[in-house]
Amino acid sequence: MRKKTVCTWVCSAVLACSIVPAPALCAAASEGQVKLTPGLEYRLEDEEAVITGGNRYLPEELVIPDTIRGLPVTRIEKDAFYHEETLTSVTLPESLTEIGQSAFMGCSHLISINLPSDVTTIGKEAFSQCTRLIEITLPDKLTEVSDRLFMNCYALEKVVLPEKVTSVGAYAFSGCSRLMELELPEDLKSVGDYAFAECDGLKDMRLPEGVETIGEHALPN
Repeated sequence: MRKKTVCTWVCSAVLACSIVPAPALCAAASEGQVKLTPGLEYRLEDEEAVITGGNRYLPEELVIPDTIRGLPVTRIEKDAFYHEETLTSVTLPESLTEIGQSAFMGCSHLISINLPSDVTTIGKEAFSQCTRLIEITLPDKLTEVSDRLFMNCYALEKVVLPEKVTSVGAYAFSGCSRLMELELPEDLKSVGDYAFAECDGLKDMRLPEGVETIGEHALPN
């Protein structure tokens, strides 16, 4: 079992200086390190830092650093920012490789987020119900669009899929009624149940010739 150290912004700040005002605690706690975003919570493991969530000091425009206490930030944990409705934009670090299930689910005011090129895994429902998200480009190394990834993202208009994607999961884009721009990669092999249900703007969507499996009600009505 790997040694784990739990480190949140609050407890780090208390160790640094108990009399520093709350908004400035982060900087005091990380002196000599990369300045952390106020309100950001994390966990340090042997060779990586994992983002676990945020507290009431989390800003609307969230910037997550590449390193925390000298360790690369590689993961956003499951449910980390679940229904964090204050977020309007998120800047993720280039060191990131994984975004956990439901990590940003229900962030109803989120308008923009970047997905770094080295991200290989994005969990189910990671951006489901982000109802103000307008467009997104998925990272080049991603091979699977997971189940319900963008379900009920009503404002979503454009999605760029990487060429390596071979499967689109069940309900992945279900309810994205404004989605107009989406080109499926030629290497696509499977489309899950209801993957594009209620995507009224994609009625003329073309499936690549190599698709082998099409789930129930997978295509736009």
